[in-house]
Amino acid sequence: MKNKAEIILDLENQILPRLEKIKSLQAEVDALQGTVLSLRKLDGEIPELPKQTTHIDYAGYPANGTLLEKYQYLEDKTLRVWTNNQMGNLIQQIEGLEQAAITLRDSRKKNHYLIQKHNLIRIKYNNKTKYTFFTTRPEWVERQSEGPVKFLLLAEHQPEESYLTGLAEEQRKSELINWSGIY
Repeated sequence: MKNKAEIILDLENQILPRLEKIKSLQAEVDALQGTVLSLRKLDGEIPELPKQTTHIDYAGYPANGTLLEKYQYLEDKTLRVWTNNQMGNLIQQIEGLEQAAITLRDSRKKNHYLIQKHNLIRIKYNNKTKYTFFTTRPEWVERQSEGPVKFLLLAEHQPEESYLTGLAEEQRKSELINWSGIY
């Protein structure tokens, strides 16, 4: 009869190879999804994002990763800029209340640090905190080379329209967007 420590060790030894296999499969799935998305963009077809997600959608989630790695993983799933609340809710949904509380502890300070290090981009519409969004993907931002430096967020990565209600079209213009963390 095995003692408790031996049983735990055996189970842990079974978990690690499976996690590696999941990671490998997730990388393959991500590559295939990227190819499909690229092909759809060539045809001008922008795929509709799923409205509800389930735990199975998050295979390969970097549970032991840094906050930045978790942001990047979730951005790969949503393909849009996000608010602190959106990201916090997703992390809470995946990790559960207790672990999410640990992950998100001091997240505003961590975000500020990531912005300073140019690992996170803050996009603030009309200089209002309510309309502040983030991304870790500089490739989602187009830099205008003519005249003064001006940035544009690519249309397919813009926030959902529901998050911009209350902002007039005039207030959504790129000249009125405050960009941080990008150079």
